[in-house]
Amino acid sequence: MTTAPDPWRLFTASWEADLKSGNKSPNTIRIYLTAVAQLRAWLDRTQPDPVDPEDVTPDNIRGSSAT
Repeated sequence: MTTAPDPWRLFTASWEADLKSGNKSPNTIRIYLTAVAQLRAWLDRTQPDPVDPEDVTPDNIRGSSAT
């Protein structure tokens, strides 16, 4: 049995590649990816069901930055 790939891991890898191809600084990339990890951790703690990165809303982001 195979498991589906983690959508957050796929999103993060894709965004990291895009940031690198855009010549973003390593520090900028680290900060952005840390923010994604923190958002995911907050969603995992506060939402009853898993949230796919494609389903994140502005309200999710506002809520995570308020805590």
